[in-house]
Amino acid sequence: MKRQIGAMVMCAALANGCSTANEAGGGAGVDAMNDGGGDVALGTDSWGDAAAGPEVLTLDHCSGATAGDGTYCAASFSPIPPDASSLDHVLFTCQNNKIAKWVTCDAGCTAVSPGKDTCAPVSSCGDGTCNGAETCKTCAKDCGACPPACGDGTCNGAESCTTCPKDCGTCPDADPCAGAFAGDGIYCGASLKPASPLPDTLYTCKAKKTVSSAACAYGCLVAPTGTADACKPKPSVGGPPGKGVWVWMFDTSAPSAQQVAIDAQTLGIGFVLIKSGQDLSSYDTNFNAAVVNEFTSRGIEVYGWPYVKPGNNLAKAAVIAKAAKIPGVSGIILDVEVEFVKHDVDAIELCDEIRKQAPGVFLGYTSFGWISYHLDFPFEAFDQACGDAFLPQTYWDLWSSTTPAKSWATAVKDATNLGLKAPMWGAQDNEMDPSAADLNAFFAVAGPRASLWRWPASDSDPQFKKMQQLNWKN
Repeated sequence: MKRQIGAMVMCAALANGCSTANEAGGGAGVDAMNDGGGDVALGTDSWGDAAAGPEVLTLDHCSGATAGDGTYCAASFSPIPPDASSLDHVLFTCQNNKIAKWVTCDAGCTAVSPGKDTCAPVSSCGDGTCNGAETCKTCAKDCGACPPACGDGTCNGAESCTTCPKDCGTCPDADPCAGAFAGDGIYCGASLKPASPLPDTLYTCKAKKTVSSAACAYGCLVAPTGTADACKPKPSVGGPPGKGVWVWMFDTSAPSAQQVAIDAQTLGIGFVLIKSGQDLSSYDTNFNAAVVNEFTSRGIEVYGWPYVKPGNNLAKAAVIAKAAKIPGVSGIILDVEVEFVKHDVDAIELCDEIRKQAPGVFLGYTSFGWISYHLDFPFEAFDQACGDAFLPQTYWDLWSSTTPAKSWATAVKDATNLGLKAPMWGAQDNEMDPSAADLNAFFAVAGPRASLWRWPASDSDPQFKKMQQLNWKN
């Protein structure tokens, strides 16, 4: 999770302001441990005049226009500016090493050569070329039909009731209790060998035959061998005793786990979200049984959050499942962002594989806060497969012309319009030093599962002093 302010800073630097699209900075963007960039919504091929000078912009990008006057993508400047990745849709016109104009490119900025860069051509569905933002889902005419994918609602390709019961239904002749490896008893579908296509169904097995079965509304809890499995109880309606807070790295960007746990208990914080890994890396010193126990022993729920990109999903799922199985962990919240744009199949495969390797896991996701500005992100796929919770990064303090309540209302409206079903746990941030009153205003509208990014480096940090003024308790 990392704030994106390229668009907002640029707006402040321009004399004629920005369109309303500039409010949609896109949530947290990319994890601070991951140096990639997020996308920025700046409008559609609209010119801006830079005559007013950079009131907020701390560097004039055109100072890196080494080829002289001309047009430049951000990545063509030398040296490349630190915010180049968040300005990949901006074309600068430079004169005398100063920004003369800028334009937002609907299809992105194309680096031809320094001083001669240009906007990429805008795609048009039906022009015979699959380009720009087109995909098989948005423009089959140009991109062709989407390949079969388990979870798309159609049983096709190589799918069958065995490989994809979601699309093809349960195989009629297979009795799940044939996999009752420990003899007669009660099994979750996930604990049978082979596993049932319905992992959250509770089966009563006798002589390898199903005596009865029942769907578990809140998931099925797999017990140790020799102990009957059971349906998970209905979660508490009131939620945790307090709001939540994100923790990045103990002993560097935050105090020790013990100190954070003591302070969190004192403040009345109800749950923490701790970075547990990134892709194939497991952060074992930051997220382990001893760390988790520091919090759970004080009545605080613990969730792990790994930053994940698409690809090599089975191996990444194994790393995430390992973290989910640490005693005391309440669940996993995947931090999935710009890299997953147009990767619907990867999203479903990753989530399904995590659930397969960690049966009964509470699995949610966090990403962009304002969905309507990021419709090429696979929200529906994550909602379907990882939808125990959705934590929209509603970073209102980074966006212009908005308030905590307005930002949360927009996030809820966008999710509703897209048909998302996952419970929404709003996340806000303290990156731009917002007031305690505004932070409390967001907590008041976002519900008992709202959270704050992130815990500061020390108890002497001014942000920690401000945390002491927040209404954490539910």
